[in-house]
Formats: sequence, C-alpha cells, structure tokens
Amino acid sequence: MSAKVKGSNLTDKKEILRIVTKKDIIQMKDVPSGTEITVRAYVLQEVTKDRGADPNGEIFDSILIAAEDGKVYATRSGTFIEDFLTIVHELDDVAEEGETAFSEPLVICVSHMKSKSTGNNFACCSLA
Repeated sequence: MSAKVKGSNLTDKKEILRIVTKKDIIQMKDVPSGTEITVRAYVLQEVTKDRGADPNGEIFDSILIAAEDGKVYATRSGTFIEDFLTIVHELDDVAEEGETAFSEPLVICVSHMKSKSTGNNFACCSLA
C-alpha cells in the first residue's frame, strides 16, 4: 500500500509524517455518533492498495484527523471527507485576513448513516 499527500492545513512535513505514520490510529467507523472532536490538523491522502503483482491496485482517498488530545482518526468515507473539507473551506472563506479555519478551535461532530442503496453504514460529520 502506498499513499501520497493531497492536502493538509499543515506545512511542516515532519508534522504531517508524524500524523500519517502514527500506529494507534482510530477508525472513524468505531467512533460513536455524537462524538465531538476538536481538530488540530488534517491530512488528505490518495492511497493505492496494491493487489500483488497487479500494478493497477484500488485507489481511494483517505483523511486523517489529528485531534487536540493527541488522538488521530482516519476514514475513507467519501461523505465524511466531503463534509469535512466543505466545513474547512467555508470557514476559510469567512475568516478574517490572515486567519484560517484553524485560527480558532474547530470542533466537529461525528455521525453515522446507513446507505439506502447498499445498507452499509458510513461516517459523516458536521460543525459542532
């Protein structure tokens, strides 16, 4: 499996590396609905899942959320990624000059929904 960074609110490559190589990452699917997370940073990755000798492995986006309490959460839920990036971009758009979505504590609320078409559960988020 290989991954490349597509986006982050961080510019320090060592800090990004600390997040993406953390060993005790919590899967967002295991986080109870209603949980609030104070976000310190995020890293959006494009992951290529190798399939043995097949060079055309599965490719998907994954996001890692680094919380203020030191925990790191991950998901490949397209809905969660879209929700989270929309929140960040909207807050960036209304931020004062020189500020970002992360200038003040950014708190999100995690929830889970069931797909009508497949019946599978998926993670999503909203601004808390």
